Amino acid sequence: IDRVAAKRNEPLGIHSNGVFTRAYLRESSLGDLLTDAMRSFIGTDIAFFNSGGIRANLRAGDLLYSDLFEVSPFDNYPTVVTLTGAQIAEALRITGNGERGILQVSGLKYTIDAARGLDQPAAQRDRIVSITLPDGRPIDPTATYAVAMPDFLVAGGEGLSDLMKSVPPERIRIFGTRPLRELLIESLQKQKRAIAPLAPDRILILNPRPSSDR
Repeated sequence: IDRVAAKRNEPLGIHSNGVFTRAYLRESSLGDLLTDAMRSFIGTDIAFFNSGGIRANLRAGDLLYSDLFEVSPFDNYPTVVTLTGAQIAEALRITGNGERGILQVSGLKYTIDAARGLDQPAAQRDRIVSITLPDGRPIDPTATYAVAMPDFLVAGGEGLSDLMKSVPPERIRIFGTRPLRELLIESLQKQKRAIAPLAPDRILILNPRPSSDR
């Protein structure tokens, strides 16, 4: 028990200049932080993080191990999946149907029209208006991109089972030596500067419905 308490109170050498908040149906400052950290550490083109896997806000101040544990308490592992642009679009379509949490992203921008497809079953909805790279170029449906994500998504979480089953096994690499949380901590430590929430600029929600988040 003493070892557990010591670990939870372990200083990380990371200072946050503000509160990073999570969100379920829209972009969040914490989602931006985590996807950027994952993408930077692994060196991929893009990163996904399922909104439902972000379990707490991240407070301001000098952070402890317990702060990141509360944000990411699950023992998920980092994974790199090589996806085509069309497969990326399908992942965003499935998770953007309004029935589940959206994908937080790094290396992409996308727009959802929340008023689209309301007369359709959720599984059939396509509410995605556009998907671009950060410089504004449309994603290429036939090109391949290295995408970092938690292994929860590779296992079919958030409705992605059929999509992930269509990915050839040689295009999936799971790094099972340590939990994703440890990678995120190390990535933030490597910045050697305080972190601060950024204004959202990656996911645009058109025609948002009242109480469109939790």
